[in-house]
Amino acid sequence: MRLFKLLFLFYFFSVFALSAKIIPVPFPAKVQTGDLIFVNSEGGELGRAIIEVTKAQFVGGPDLNHVGLLEVRSPREIYIYEARPKVGTVRTPYVDFVKRLQSQKSSIEIKDRMIIGRIRSEYRGIFIRAAGYAKGELGLSYNDSFSQENKGHYCSEWIQTLSWRGNGKKFLWKWHKMFFGKPGTQGRKLIQKYYEKIRQPIPDGELGVSPLSLFMEGKGRIFDVAKW
Repeated sequence: MRLFKLLFLFYFFSVFALSAKIIPVPFPAKVQTGDLIFVNSEGGELGRAIIEVTKAQFVGGPDLNHVGLLEVRSPREIYIYEARPKVGTVRTPYVDFVKRLQSQKSSIEIKDRMIIGRIRSEYRGIFIRAAGYAKGELGLSYNDSFSQENKGHYCSEWIQTLSWRGNGKKFLWKWHKMFFGKPGTQGRKLIQKYYEKIRQPIPDGELGVSPLSLFMEGKGRIFDVAKW
C-alpha cells in the first residue's frame, strides 16, 4: 500500500510539473482573413540585425523582423501565410506559430512580440484576395539574399507582392533602397557575417521592403493596430 501511495504521488507531481510548463496560446480578438501580423521573432543574429538596421533606416518604430498574412476560419482556427528561411512560403497554424515564438528564449511577453494590423474596410477586399493568392503560392523557395535578382520570396516582399496582385497590380507600399547598417556598427557586422555565410553580395541600395517599413507606412492608412 505504501509503495502504491508513493507511485501515485510521483505520478501526480510529474504530471503537475509538466502541466505547469504549458504556456497558454494567446488568441487575438476579432481578427479577420487578410489581417497582418507583425512579429519580433528574435531569430538569431540576423533577426537582431534586421531590427537594428531597419530601425536606424526609419528612425525608430517597434522591434520587428517578420510579417505574415492571416487566414481566419474561426476564432480558434487561424492560419498564417508566411515566407520563412529554409522552408519558403508556408501556411502555418497560428497555434504552431506562437509555439515557435515560445520556444525562443526571450524576456518579452509573447503578446508584446506580436502586433496585429487590422485591415481597414476600404482595403479588406484587397487582402482577402491576397490570402487567396497566397494559398496558390505555397512551397515557393525563400529568397535568403533579399535581392530582387534572386528567385523566391522573403516575408515582407511576399506580403507586398500578394497585396499588389490583390490590388490589381498596384503597389500599396513604397519600395525603399535597402539599408544594411553603417560600417562598424554591430548590425552591419552581423549582416556581413550572414552574407559571407550564404556567399552572396550585400544588396546595398537595391529596392526592397521590410516588416518595419510595411508597419510604419501602413499603420493608420491601410490597417489599425488591434487590441488583444
